[in-house]
Amino acid sequence: MCYYLGYYLVPSGLGKWFGLDSVKYISFAWLWFGLFLSLLWIHQIFKSFSLLKRTVATFMIWSGAYVAVMIPVLEKLFDKPSFLGSNSVFIGRGEMMLHYSSILKSVVEGPQHAITAILGGAVFMALGCTSASVGIFSLFTIGSLFWSPFVSIGLAPFTLYTYYLYVTERGFIAFMRKQVPMLVMMLIGFLPLVLYTLGSSATQMDSNRFFTHTTASYPILLYGLFIVVSAGIWILFFRKRLFELDAAMVCISYGTLSVLALFQIGYFNDLNNRASVPALFIIGISIIHLILKSSFNRPVNYLLLAGLAFWLLNTASIFTYLYQTFITVNKAPENTISNPYNRHTNNDYYDYMKILYPMNSQEVIKQYSLNPESIFQKYLLRKSENDN
Repeated sequence: MCYYLGYYLVPSGLGKWFGLDSVKYISFAWLWFGLFLSLLWIHQIFKSFSLLKRTVATFMIWSGAYVAVMIPVLEKLFDKPSFLGSNSVFIGRGEMMLHYSSILKSVVEGPQHAITAILGGAVFMALGCTSASVGIFSLFTIGSLFWSPFVSIGLAPFTLYTYYLYVTERGFIAFMRKQVPMLVMMLIGFLPLVLYTLGSSATQMDSNRFFTHTTASYPILLYGLFIVVSAGIWILFFRKRLFELDAAMVCISYGTLSVLALFQIGYFNDLNNRASVPALFIIGISIIHLILKSSFNRPVNYLLLAGLAFWLLNTASIFTYLYQTFITVNKAPENTISNPYNRHTNNDYYDYMKILYPMNSQEVIKQYSLNPESIFQKYLLRKSENDN
């Protein structure tokens, strides 16, 4: 694996001391430690509310800002058009897939991405985009490379905005004197990790493309459809109230989502799917804030009520996911680090990938492999004596 180091190193390191069987318990505790820190920062965002409302907010956040019900509804209304499928929008069938994951699904299926994104989004929202946040934003964004390069990309626009604020408020000379030396030291400290990330073969995948590099007749319309039905619809419901908590953060979030959707990086568009989580989380926090702050007395704001109803409908996707994942799925043979099981491949990961993705296995394997010609692979990687 050529990323996710931060998530795996702590459990694997402790596993050397406490035994291989302990890794699954340590990983579970490590994940919940990250969630616990995230919840503390979420409580900090809602510190002006009562304890009850802060607790409600921590449960509401699992719905996120991704409208998981819209694409299935469109599929039903228009008899499954070719550009919709698997809760995704395809710009040219099989060429570019636009897709988001709910917060809960991200935590369950990609905790190394989700915990970083949730914690980063919560910290950024609690501190706010100000010139005083430059150092913390920079450290968190660069440090997130250790967990998820995609999330670092998703956090970068917020950090760049703090640079802009710092320069406009304190001047370019002050920025060069006080901030640039710190940034240089951070980059030097994380340089091996940066080289490790850049050494991924994922940058050479044939499936990487810009949204216009497809055979679709109307790529801009499909792109716009995805943005509107997946996240933009909240502006239609809540309008300017969506920006009350932190207008800059919400604007940057929508800008980030719009730019990310122009690219496909990774066979399943991991860039769009993972890097979008911080922005979706921040929009979700803003929605929760306005709902908890709103008064539903007369005169009735029917658009606000419709938005609240739609938000509650969107939460149904959480329970559907839990039901499908933990209740209806047939129990598979136990498969752990200490007891691996794969009846098809004799426990060989690459053979498993070839069977799982028979048409595109080499393309999928690239995004999890180091380029043998990369600087990290050739000069920095410590190889086992058993390696050829």
